[in-house]
Amino acid sequence: MKNSVLFLVALIFSVNISSHAQTVDEIIDNYFENTGGAEQWRTIEGVVFYATVNQMGMEIPIEITQLKSGKQMSVIKFQGQEIKQGVFDGEVSWSINLMNQKAEKVMMRRLKMSKEQWQIFQNHY
Repeated sequence: MKNSVLFLVALIFSVNISSHAQTVDEIIDNYFENTGGAEQWRTIEGVVFYATVNQMGMEIPIEITQLKSGKQMSVIKFQGQEIKQGVFDGEVSWSINLMNQKAEKVMMRRLKMSKEQWQIFQNHY
């Protein structure tokens, strides 16, 4: 008898929970509506992310910029220097060689990754 009552209560709760579930599309549409609308999101030309990495007791600020045009760049501020990594102009990707502090073109594999990231960003906004 006790098991039957527990089963009945569990069944009622499971039916109740599933009747209030939202679809993924409803959640995304609700998010866009609450943040200004999908049209406003389409007008965005780029985004900038700010982060701080804690490494061996040091806080290292990082700034990542991605533009709709495909340009992107990461800036790391470390020990009074500003180091630019993954600078991509839509065609060529550059990074600073940390051994000699000179800008160098990036290998094809990294260039391909930069182009793929740009396409993902462009398709979302």
